[in-house]
Amino acid sequence: MILPFLPTPRARPGRVALLALEGAIICTLADQLHVRFGVLSYPSPAFAGEAWWVPPEFAIAVVAMTLSYRLLDRAGGTTGVAIVTGLAWFYGIYLASCLLGAWPVALTAAFVVTFAGRLAFEARGRSIGKVLLPGLPHALAVAAAGPAVEATLVSLGLFAYAAPDLLGVPMWLPALYLHGAWAGRAIARMFFSSG
Repeated sequence: MILPFLPTPRARPGRVALLALEGAIICTLADQLHVRFGVLSYPSPAFAGEAWWVPPEFAIAVVAMTLSYRLLDRAGGTTGVAIVTGLAWFYGIYLASCLLGAWPVALTAAFVVTFAGRLAFEARGRSIGKVLLPGLPHALAVAAAGPAVEATLVSLGLFAYAAPDLLGVPMWLPALYLHGAWAGRAIARMFFSSG
């Protein structure tokens, strides 16, 4: 579905399992940027600085984000270009958080402004309501839920950010989740339109 070298199963349970695998791979690779640049660390890494539970956690998160999107959006269909673009933004935002994390206020503002720019670009020539609804409520929900889960994991001592601002997480984290949710929107549309 997302990764072209993996065949897409026809049955829904197989497709959910594939989505979980792809989400684990894509998000763990993004998390590697944070590990390698010292943005975060795990007290008991199992492989490449990652804790053993990171890939399963990302698998669950991607499946939950994708399936919950369907509650708000009945539109189907997307293009491979939309997925590639969404993933490019996702990795770009992750990399920016690695390189510019020393300026959290500016980084947060840049993430929010670029997200608004993405929305405006997507809305060109169309009603802004068709772009914002239902994608924006879902993105905002993900931007709240993701950092809340991470703050809980940090409070349990499962990992730590090098420069936390509030509740053990950086202030730019919700805005990073906005971009991740928008990439997930394209993935959700592909998931639901393919069977």
